Amino acid sequence: MGKNCNRCQAEITWKTPYTKGDTPLNPDMTKHICQKATTQQITTNLESVKWEILAKDEFTADMEELMLGLKTMRSLAYQDAKDVHPDMAENSNVFGQIVNAGISHLINLAKVKALRVKAK
Repeated sequence: MGKNCNRCQAEITWKTPYTKGDTPLNPDMTKHICQKATTQQITTNLESVKWEILAKDEFTADMEELMLGLKTMRSLAYQDAKDVHPDMAENSNVFGQIVNAGISHLINLAKVKALRVKAK
């Protein structure tokens, strides 16, 4: 029962009965050692994401309001992260995570505020 190696895509098989820790075998029953994957092998295994892009004239008033809200939350979160961590590099992964967490917190606070306003 042959399968392909997840790393190098070579055909492999397993000992039967399989026990945890067994290494895969080549079809000739020698121990499988991964070959270096080529760029072609890697790129053929990737799936591409299709993004639907709306033209500006397709935006409704609600969509425009949401976009303005998102841009505002992004700007506020960035400014807060910069105030709290003035020496951190803006292009670092950690800074980006802090900004993204700030956006999420601000959106949640906006939801709470909207619920309070609606309850009045």
